[in-house]
Amino acid sequence: MKKVIGVLIVCISLFIVSCGPQVNQGERPLDTAQALQLVQSGTEGIELTFLEGTPPSQLYDQAPFLAVLDVRNKGNIGVAENDCFVQITGIDPNIIRLPPVLTCGAIEGKNVYNVDGGFNQIQFGPTPISMPADVFEYNPPVQATVCYNYNTVTSPQVCIDPLFYQVSAEQKACAIEDVSMGGGQGAPIGINFVNVEMTGDKAIFEIDVSNLGGGRVLSRGVNIQECGSGVGIEDFDVIDYTVSLRGAGIGAGDCKPGNGQLRLSNGRGKIVCTFATGNSAAYETPITIDLAYSYMESITTDLKVVQTP
Repeated sequence: MKKVIGVLIVCISLFIVSCGPQVNQGERPLDTAQALQLVQSGTEGIELTFLEGTPPSQLYDQAPFLAVLDVRNKGNIGVAENDCFVQITGIDPNIIRLPPVLTCGAIEGKNVYNVDGGFNQIQFGPTPISMPADVFEYNPPVQATVCYNYNTVTSPQVCIDPLFYQVSAEQKACAIEDVSMGGGQGAPIGINFVNVEMTGDKAIFEIDVSNLGGGRVLSRGVNIQECGSGVGIEDFDVIDYTVSLRGAGIGAGDCKPGNGQLRLSNGRGKIVCTFATGNSAAYETPITIDLAYSYMESITTDLKVVQTP
């Protein structure tokens, strides 16, 4: 009898479980797709903010100076300790002596498990204030500048059609069309669109690049530990790039400007790459674009130092 009762309990339990609410199998992939969309879009990289009250807007000279900065990676490329540095300028070092530069630390980029990205806090001070005896008020701008190495990497899907003029559209698996890429790719430098053109057995891609962030682009060769003071005019707006196209019979691309470097003008530039595509039916394949650069951005807050009566 006990065995029968036990069997009945098990059967009832199974029945209840089977009749309970079931998770839609499409929900989890949809959530992942949404997260991936967030990760692969956006126009920000490293973001700086002063922690509230550090430094305070007014400070007596007998109190120490302290500035705490929140450093967030809002893009999708992680940075190592030697890839990101912060310095504070605008203050007379004879009055407030601060470290010349601090590392941001290693900060992960946003990903499907953390769509907000990683963050660190760095601290300048506390350090004493040395006001000259005949100065009763000191009002310097406190400017924090972050300089970091970053990449924009994206792989839009394009149609390759070596027989563009020989086969009717109804017989093709895909159609040649330009690719719009608004909204950024999870970095301050973005691809706006990729124009596609077939000429015989060659595919020509026109890649439109823009500075979508609020800072300045620097050459990857710049010493980012000194980018607040040691940057020449020739170092601005320079981006290293590579473009590769996968597919059967596709050779190495010929890209302009040469030497794998693009210089932006008024925040914008263009890369034109030509690939020999061989002779095959139309198909779709990713074109991978990798932009490498350094980036500089600053924030400023006000400070009033008052001599203690």
